[in-house]
Amino acid sequence: MSPGSLLLGRQGAGFCCSHEHGTGDHCVAFYFENGWIEKFADEFPGVKSLRVLCHRIPPAQTFAPLLAEIQALAGGKNLYAGEELALRMAGAALRFACGGQDVKGNNLRDEQRVTEALRIIESRLTEPLSISSLASAVDMSRYHFLRTFQRVTGETPWCYILSRRLARAAENLLATSGSVLDVALASGFGDLSEFMRRFRLRFGVTPAVYRKRSAHRFALADPLTRDEPIDEAELQVHKSS
Repeated sequence: MSPGSLLLGRQGAGFCCSHEHGTGDHCVAFYFENGWIEKFADEFPGVKSLRVLCHRIPPAQTFAPLLAEIQALAGGKNLYAGEELALRMAGAALRFACGGQDVKGNNLRDEQRVTEALRIIESRLTEPLSISSLASAVDMSRYHFLRTFQRVTGETPWCYILSRRLARAAENLLATSGSVLDVALASGFGDLSEFMRRFRLRFGVTPAVYRKRSAHRFALADPLTRDEPIDEAELQVHKSS
């Protein structure tokens, strides 16, 4: 697993998700009843069957806004917003896993080395990172690393690093009250105007508007204003360190 990726498992089937002991990780798991998923798939455009073509969905730029809100949810911000996020997550998983392309052709050794590179990126996200240093750290040539990284994750190393920095910025906007400049610097951006431009391209709004809209959406999900309980999807947050 890598930050921003999704692991899919069928209820009742055995599977294993491991993590690097001593470094810690953070998983958010959504559980859906089979009957609910089947009914939801019938309503979801573009999904013609529930045949899952891949068990793991690599990090995708289109997931960034959704994953940022899920991260905020895992951090304890209004768990009643979980209903909406669970629905959006189910839709994303169905669209990519059942309506996308079959993902094959990656050998285990390549995936392990790219996963190690992803761990390095995550631990040094705010530092300058080069293809040469990452390739050397996982004992690969630059060209082989570049091709393998893109094949495994679906993105080039630079696009992935940018995606993770923007995702972290979105998470910080929801989890902290710091200024936009503080968030930019804490997320690995040294230039505020560049951060503003790239954030708007990715999320469609400025950082300030994103924070305001997300805060408003979480407020609407407050239990005091809800008419119905959450009974269609169960959300569990798992933390390990």
